Amino acid sequence: MQQPTHKITEISSLDLNSNLAVEYVTDFNPDVCIIFGTKLIQEPLISTLPNNTFNLHLGLSPWYRGAATLFWPFYLLEPQFAGITIHKITDKPDAGTIYHQEVPTLRFGQGIHDVAIEAIKASVKPLHKLLQLLQINPLLAGIEPSTSGRIWRNQDFRPEHLRVIYNEYNNEIVDRYLEGVLGEKTPKLLSVL
Repeated sequence: MQQPTHKITEISSLDLNSNLAVEYVTDFNPDVCIIFGTKLIQEPLISTLPNNTFNLHLGLSPWYRGAATLFWPFYLLEPQFAGITIHKITDKPDAGTIYHQEVPTLRFGQGIHDVAIEAIKASVKPLHKLLQLLQINPLLAGIEPSTSGRIWRNQDFRPEHLRVIYNEYNNEIVDRYLEGVLGEKTPKLLSVL
């Protein structure tokens, strides 16, 4: 794979949706864009990005959209729902057409942070596969979400929520799930890859 030779421009989070970002994208003129870990992309930037702009969302959309979406599955005692969603960006949080969802393999002894790291690592192969498929077919279709789900907001989280994970379950929620104590519900993952 050829290394990019384009100049890197650092843009603060406050300027993410600014004309400075628009000028950079216009000058760069990408075919594909992957978004990860940013605040919501809005105008004027969103309409400047290429049609094939995807968000690597840490959470299974539509169940876990918005903020802290790898935390809430643990708080709700559903560690099997801690995963990633690759979707097209829209002007709504984590609501775009889905191309792939993945959850890491849960193993005894994993805590909340272990699963989060494994979820991020699990995104590498599907992202690579998506980029390969887009080279063959830039019009690759995804799957429309069947429900709008829930948007978790930053203000929904309070430090007291951590008591469930650490005080009540000693960060052993994965163990309790694997032992069958927390039920057997599993996510229905979507993918076109």
